[in-house]
Amino acid sequence: MTKIKAGDHKAFKEMFESYHYKIYQFAYRFTNDRDAAEDIVQNVFIHVWNNRAKLNEQSNLDAIIFKTAKQEVSNWYRTLKAQEQRIEDINLLAEEDAAEDDHFKEIQKAYLYELLETLPARRREIFMLHRFEGLTCQEIAQHLSISKSAVENQISQALSYLRHQAGYTKSL
Repeated sequence: MTKIKAGDHKAFKEMFESYHYKIYQFAYRFTNDRDAAEDIVQNVFIHVWNNRAKLNEQSNLDAIIFKTAKQEVSNWYRTLKAQEQRIEDINLLAEEDAAEDDHFKEIQKAYLYELLETLPARRREIFMLHRFEGLTCQEIAQHLSISKSAVENQISQALSYLRHQAGYTKSL
């Protein structure tokens, strides 16, 4: 203890080698995580080294090291719990965002249907066959006995109107 308190690296290394495995086993028993246990071991010895000036030569080294290890395990649990809480908070926010996105999409969809109702009947029919039924312009032209260019013109006018009314800049 006296040598460690004085900053003797050799004495500290001997203490490290003597206690490393014991502290590792202690930490691993609580964490069940090799990396976390190794981090705890390192933190214990960093703490001992950084506070070596406060060591009392009559103190029980086992007690000091294992008390520090216990504190480090507690710190690890607090950090783990905080990380889990942050992950849970992020997941809740993501779920709320998804619900808001779904709600917003439903509002947009309802508004689009309202706008579609304001189109002339033939233009609305052509637009809906194309966009919602997936028919090609040629198929719509054959189905309605009109020219393909008339179908394309009606779709173009419908899109232009809907974009203007809805303030859309991306294609519908």
